[in-house]
Amino acid sequence: NTFDHETLDVIASRELYERRYGDMLFGDHPQVVPQTSSATTNADIRVPLIYRLTCSKSRTSKSVLLSFFDAAGEDFEVAATMARLYPYLACAAGIVFLLDPFEFEGIIKSLPLEEREKLERTRVNPLGIVEAVVKEFEEQEDLKGHEKLKLPVAFAVAKSDELDQLFERLEDAPFLQETVHQGGFNELATRERSASLRACVTQWLPKGLYRGPKNRFQCHRFFSVLALGPRLTPAT
Repeated sequence: NTFDHETLDVIASRELYERRYGDMLFGDHPQVVPQTSSATTNADIRVPLIYRLTCSKSRTSKSVLLSFFDAAGEDFEVAATMARLYPYLACAAGIVFLLDPFEFEGIIKSLPLEEREKLERTRVNPLGIVEAVVKEFEEQEDLKGHEKLKLPVAFAVAKSDELDQLFERLEDAPFLQETVHQGGFNELATRERSASLRACVTQWLPKGLYRGPKNRFQCHRFFSVLALGPRLTPAT
């Protein structure tokens, strides 16, 4: 269960999900979910969706609670918002930053004019949220400038199906190829794809804006993801 901001009472997360997203996505007239509005104008969005995930092995099972907050990117640039979210971040086993590639200036400039005009941009620095989270950890845990965050972090660049237009050959962008995991996790392939995507992110951002994750996080990887399923071009 979670909280219903309208009735000020308990509500099932399943019901709240249907009200926020389900009817819009799977109703009679499906439509794209609009950009998340700021919590300063939509107090309901501050309420998380909470689910219990149970993993069973023979006679034993382990359960964890998953809390999903839908937050506007600009809210993370407000110190008061970060202070409110920090208790959840401090308890996290890891953090996934979902980055919109079409907020990278380097990508925008490489697109044809007609493609640029179609985009609905938020004008939020894609790594500004990352910096805000790091700053909050530094202040709350009194980290020194040379100390790194030990929390594992994944940088997931979304909409990767749109990025192939930036490259003449997919071979030039290993992170756009599907990773094959035969007999276990392919550590080497994941590292290679992470490195190639990190190099591109460095080029897509204005000089001086990118502060290398190696200097901030003890354990991190870059991933490219898309909402439409696996790519049709397998890794070779």
